[in-house]
Formats: sequence, structure tokens, C-alpha cells
Amino acid sequence: MLFNAFEWQFDTNPKDGDPFAAGNNVNHISCPGTCPTDGALIPDAVWEIETAYIRKVVDTVNDLDNVLYEAANEAGSPYSDSWQVRVVNYVKQYESSKPKQHPVGMTFQWKGGSDLTLYNSPADWISPGGHVPPSDGRKVIINDTDHSYGYVDFKHDGQPAQRAWVWENFAVGNNVLFMDPYLTKWPERNYPEGNTADPEVGVRPDRYWDVIRDAMGSAETYANRMNLGAMTPQGALSSTGHCLANPGVEYLVYQPSSKGFTLHLPAGNYQYEWFNPTTNLVAGTGALTVADGNQPFTAPFQGDAVLYLHAAAK
Repeated sequence: MLFNAFEWQFDTNPKDGDPFAAGNNVNHISCPGTCPTDGALIPDAVWEIETAYIRKVVDTVNDLDNVLYEAANEAGSPYSDSWQVRVVNYVKQYESSKPKQHPVGMTFQWKGGSDLTLYNSPADWISPGGHVPPSDGRKVIINDTDHSYGYVDFKHDGQPAQRAWVWENFAVGNNVLFMDPYLTKWPERNYPEGNTADPEVGVRPDRYWDVIRDAMGSAETYANRMNLGAMTPQGALSSTGHCLANPGVEYLVYQPSSKGFTLHLPAGNYQYEWFNPTTNLVAGTGALTVADGNQPFTAPFQGDAVLYLHAAAK
């Protein structure tokens, strides 16, 4: 995260040492309010400092593989729109001559943001505000609960909805992030067990959130089993609308309810596997031979279901 833009909107005051206040820096530069992330207000002198900082970050981490750049966290809209685009383009341009190039992202804009702004930006990856945002291949989608499913609604909707959120997003081609408080004691949100001050006792994370943690782990297991790079969102192939597919080769379908559903398959021989998201266990496997067309499927258990199906080895 290159810039904490939330801070400039909500967390500064005249006495907190704001580095963009002239009295708090040796550059004698004043850039009040949201100016550091405001495309219409930012002076050249501030942009020069910001780009020097960006170059230093890029130079420091360019040799690493596991890097994603985020222009800013929760910068509002529309004031930051042009500035964020400027940051994204600058990182891309500066890194273009380096040994490695990394994805540069733009995330949900609070307040006033529109997901359309993210989709239309030059960012490689985005974190929208939509509950299950559409994935059409233009952007890598990283759906973060902090942006799309606030914890108040998350807890109100309950654990089955939390689990479904993971599988629905995965089956339409999105990546998911859970803003997990983990060992942080957070009233109304997170109640870890144990005593952080006593290393002998230790602390266990709040068990309430194990459902979404387990769902993410199970989705990762299938992601690693599949040839994920060859699969794309193919919602039209299944009546559920939640389908990843390499047509004729490999499929993963999520059904949020106990109802039967259809999956369009070309003629051939297939191996299938039923996964029960409630128990996180495989609930059945088998083989089938089908003619071309929509094939009916019904899970051998109640509740939401995952069907994993691939062409049989010849």
C-alpha cells in the first residue's frame, strides 16, 4: 500500500504532526486536507516528493516476486480519481525498465466511489465494493471483505452466507480476502481466547470466524488441484451462474442451495466429485458418460454444494 489515503480524509488534525503541514516538514510545503491524494489540488512540489518515495519503494522490492502495489487505501471519489490513475501509471512506467514488473492495483474508494471507476482505470487489479463483482477478464479481482462485505452485515447474515460469499466469488473468477482480526480483541467483532500477555497460555483465534477461514482454505485446495490458468468464468454454462470452466476439460460449479442444477457439457466421459462446503469434506465421487447438452446434477446432501468435474483420462 503506497499511500494511506483514508488518513487524509478522516485521521488528521492541526496538532497531530501531519507531514504535509508546512510547520511539520523541512521543505516548507503545505498541502492541507486531502491534498496529498487530490488530483485537483496537489502542487508539483508534493508530486515530486511522492514520486521520489514511489521510486524508493520500487527500487527496494523490485527483486521480490510476491509484490502487489496498491495506489492508495480508501481514497475518496471523485477527488482522488485522476491522482490514483497518475500513481498507477507512474509505477508502471518506472518499473517498466526494471528486471521485474508487478501488478498495480486500485481499490474501493471511500467515500463516494464507484466500481465503474476501478474497472475503467489502468490498474491491473482492483478491489471493488460489489458483493460478488463481475469478472470479465479485464482486471484481476481481489474482493476484500473490508470493501465489499462490512463486518456488521457479515455477522448479521451469518456463517452460511459468509461461506457462500467465498465460493460464489471463487466460482466467478474472483480472489477473496478476509479482513481477519485474528488475535486482536475487538468488541462486537472478535473475541480471541486466552491471554496475550501470557505466552505459556497462548491465544486461540475467535472460533466464530473458522467457517470463512475453512471455506477459503477449501477453495484454495481446489485452485491448486485445477489447471486454474486455463479456466475462465463461464456462468452461462450452469444454471447456478457460478462456474469456472475449461470447456470439455475441467469444471467447478457452486450451487448456493439444495436445488438441482444443470451444466452444459460436450459429449464425453467425465470424472466427478461432490464437495460439501458445510463439512469441508468430499461427499462422493464417480464417473459418467454424457451426450452433448445440458446435464442435470443434484448433490447427494442438503445445503450448498460444489461440483468438480473433469474429462476422464483416455
